[in-house]
Amino acid sequence: MGTFIPPQALFSTILTGVAVQVLQLHQVAEICLIMVISMPFAALFGRFESLQRNRQNQAHTELLRRARAKTPAADVLLKLVSTSLAQLFLMGFVTFMVAVCSVLFLGNLLLQYHFFPPSLSWAHLWIFASLGGVLSLRVRRIYVIFGASLVFVLLVQLVR
Repeated sequence: MGTFIPPQALFSTILTGVAVQVLQLHQVAEICLIMVISMPFAALFGRFESLQRNRQNQAHTELLRRARAKTPAADVLLKLVSTSLAQLFLMGFVTFMVAVCSVLFLGNLLLQYHFFPPSLSWAHLWIFASLGGVLSLRVRRIYVIFGASLVFVLLVQLVR
């Protein structure tokens, strides 16, 4: 039993894929809009992971307390693991369903305004796709490194 919960870098990617399939989008500009709408949910899901990690820390502390007291813990261990799995499943399912409904609603509403130019290519789409994974990470230094890299690439493109 541990307290490590890996970051869910794929949350916004799966969310985007589901929304693109449901809305039956094929144009890069339309898909980019859905990706932009999905990106904040990667950061939000990172917050939910932090909540779950705090719960796991409490469960781990309870297990250590019982181990020190030499209290029989077979049923406690089963209860802790079962509760943790139920929390992960329910939190993930509810969060994903709320996110999907929100993205579908906003996507349907905003697709008619054509925010992105039709000249966007699939290369632009790959750049947008990398942002969701970065937003799901929980280390601030990564945000700074990614931002600096993005500025560097933009400056190189402007000079060319």
